[in-house]
Amino acid sequence: MKTFVFPAAVVFAFLSTGALRAQTAAGPPAEPTLPPWARTQVHVGLGVAAPQLRAGQALLANKNRRAAEGSYGRQLGQTVEIGFYKPLRAVPGLLLGANFKLSLTGSEPDAGYPEGYYFNPGLLGAAAKYYPLRNGAARNLFVRAEGGVSFVLEKTRFVNDQGAQNFFHQFGVGAGALGGLGYSLPVGKRRGLLLEPALTYELHGTRVEVNGVGDDPWRFGVLSGMLTLSF
Repeated sequence: MKTFVFPAAVVFAFLSTGALRAQTAAGPPAEPTLPPWARTQVHVGLGVAAPQLRAGQALLANKNRRAAEGSYGRQLGQTVEIGFYKPLRAVPGLLLGANFKLSLTGSEPDAGYPEGYYFNPGLLGAAAKYYPLRNGAARNLFVRAEGGVSFVLEKTRFVNDQGAQNFFHQFGVGAGALGGLGYSLPVGKRRGLLLEPALTYELHGTRVEVNGVGDDPWRFGVLSGMLTLSF
């Protein structure tokens, strides 16, 4: 009996040691990656912006003057944003946070540098992001919204009647809102990063003090195509 027990013990010890080595080499099992709507997101985005100027005495006067000259190109520019979201556990798929978005747009006539028009709107406020489906191929589709403080800086560079170059600046503050649609694409093996193409539209209402006009309410929108990195 003793002769049988000893070899069996040796074999058992050998197999146990091999299994332990295999587990150690493999390491602990990887933790499952949380879906985008279940984790905190910090994002930085870049994109292209196109403003639409809708109302405002001085705002539309400048727009009509450029249209009459006929040599100004389409007003386009860059937009950048930074923000964060945290999941709201009580509502699956919903994240709340804050966002800051700034667009730098402009156009110049065929003559080039002597004249130019620049329109730079921004929005800072509370933000929400919602994944309505959370299943199937479209589970990472999201809608987003933002509301808060709107501001705009307008700059006109022109040549006056005496042939000298002049600069005219306008600044206004008000309220604005944003709505958008996008999709979260996991990046990397562990999928800790999200690449998010999105389309957004902003509505702004600001009040601007204009020489010769006084309190001038401006209304304008901004259409943007964004590519955001969330982590």
